[in-house]
Amino acid sequence: MTARVAQRPLPGRPDPGALALGAGAAAVGAGAAVTLGPAALGVPVVLLICLALVREPLALLTLYAYVGLFKEQAVLGALPFDATVALGLLLTGVCFARWSTGRGHAIPLGFASPLVIIGVLLVVSLAWTPSSGYGGEKALKFLTLTMLAAVAPFFLIEDQRDVRRLLGWIVALAVVAAVMTLASPPSEGDRLTIGNEGNTIGVSELLCTAALILLVGTLTDLFSRRALALGSSAALIAVAAAIGSRGPLLCLALAILVTGVVFLARIPRRTVPVMLVVVAGVALLPFVSLPAGSAERLGRAASHPVTTLRGDARYTAFGQAIDLIEQRPLLGVGAGGFQAVGRLADPPEDYPHNMFLEVWSELGVVAFLVLAVSVMAVLGRLWRAAWRLPPGPGTFQLLYVVNAVFLFTLFSVQLSGDLIQNRTYWAMFGVAWLIAARDLPASREARGGIGR
Repeated sequence: MTARVAQRPLPGRPDPGALALGAGAAAVGAGAAVTLGPAALGVPVVLLICLALVREPLALLTLYAYVGLFKEQAVLGALPFDATVALGLLLTGVCFARWSTGRGHAIPLGFASPLVIIGVLLVVSLAWTPSSGYGGEKALKFLTLTMLAAVAPFFLIEDQRDVRRLLGWIVALAVVAAVMTLASPPSEGDRLTIGNEGNTIGVSELLCTAALILLVGTLTDLFSRRALALGSSAALIAVAAAIGSRGPLLCLALAILVTGVVFLARIPRRTVPVMLVVVAGVALLPFVSLPAGSAERLGRAASHPVTTLRGDARYTAFGQAIDLIEQRPLLGVGAGGFQAVGRLADPPEDYPHNMFLEVWSELGVVAFLVLAVSVMAVLGRLWRAAWRLPPGPGTFQLLYVVNAVFLFTLFSVQLSGDLIQNRTYWAMFGVAWLIAARDLPASREARGGIGR
């Protein structure tokens, strides 16, 4: 019996397709090297990050909503493209892929109505707005960047685990933001923030959102490590206080209060931990060492709230928006039209820092009423569902947390930002409508869901 020796295949001609692919890759690399110079070395890293975000789309949505807070960082500043637009294009591709494979949820009429009406009126009102340039930019960004943040949850969230993953990514990004904030101590008299002239309000809102997720999630047993979650929540609130933005802290307190009244009253024993956390926070606040600028701002707001409000530029902006509403209550002054009177404020303002006043003063009473009805409708659905479901793991827990976070963003847009900048609000508006109108299964493998 003779043994056969395996013969190695003789090398043949190279595959033409492989040669073409290799030549194309070499050409792209050479072109990038010529165009970008040394920055071309970062192209493979960018591609790997894009691949990771496509595989984890809820992290992509979180970054898309909050990336503006980090644009002063050298890494983002060195990019030859705008990070928000790039993430938006990537997010659009993921949503389109989900839609083309039938994995998306139908968008409820109650949520689609304000989006469509506001978008249409932004375009139509360009015919009479006194700020056509800014108004056109506002309409374009709302119909692209803002609309994408609003509808993306309906394509990215398939089950309850996805909602938890989204909340987890928000907490993770907030921890990164807190570390970056503490790593850049301010000079004497200044306030903590990310970068030299960072968005103090935006960073505080991110930290307070994560703190609220941890706090309410702990009280509903969404998190098993309760001590770690409560400690992390307190630490994030402390960093937010050190930043010194008053609005986010006020909105956090209001969100906790309303959530407690609506939900925790159903389970009285849960009100005790809430009261203890609130009392402990108030008691410890005087002993927390804050930067001089932050301490002065918070102290003035606590001791003289009415005087502080009247001295704030927002107070003037609110009054100007109300004047516009009285002058043109039906049609509004037009997209971006507040800019014409906002220049009278000190410092000048392009928008009134209140979403409802902005919508009514610029787009008219119809847009205001449709948006207000949609907000009340989704809150009503969330509250009814929470009272009908039995306490326990699953949808009941997520209703608590999503309600609290949506309330926080809703309160926040009454004090800061404009219609197109508030992508975090519109994203959570979409998540709130999704969980209120759809029976999300516990996992992709599960069938059905918890009925309401």
